[in-house]
Amino acid sequence: MASPIAYQRKHALIIGVNQYQRDSLQYCSNDAEDLSNTLRRIDFDISLGLNCDQRQFHEIIDQFTKTIPRDDL
Repeated sequence: MASPIAYQRKHALIIGVNQYQRDSLQYCSNDAEDLSNTLRRIDFDISLGLNCDQRQFHEIIDQFTKTIPRDDL
């Protein structure tokens, strides 16, 4: 049986947006914060974006992908 992979760190990108030009949502930001807190408890490094516009959304994704080393999950 193969040995489990040993990751250096675990990362998660979580984005919750309630505010849209049309048809705003109600609980996405709350859900994103709850998920973020849960994953932090199991040692994930979290990148969290709340109610970001399209520019901020792309910036968060770009920054997130640049910070993950090869040996991370």
